Amino acid sequence: MEIFNLRNVNGRNKRRKQSKDGRFIKDHLSAANKPTEYNVPEVSSQKLERIKQDIRTKTKNQNRKEIILTILISSVILYLLYYLFKN
Repeated sequence: MEIFNLRNVNGRNKRRKQSKDGRFIKDHLSAANKPTEYNVPEVSSQKLERIKQDIRTKTKNQNRKEIILTILISSVILYLLYYLFKN
């Protein structure tokens, strides 16, 4: 009975120390120590190059759209400022 109480006290002390120090108890991290496994399908080198090229094309198009939108918005703002301070 006395051993059980000591274990319980030790557990409470660990939890109290954890909340006080802001640290994790290593016993609870057993699942985090396992390596992560991903099921990624194998891709041939030709298909991989095609995928890379598609990604490059999409990012280039997205960058162009962002630049055009930025120029358009800047032009509108400059026109409005010019119109306001013209008078």
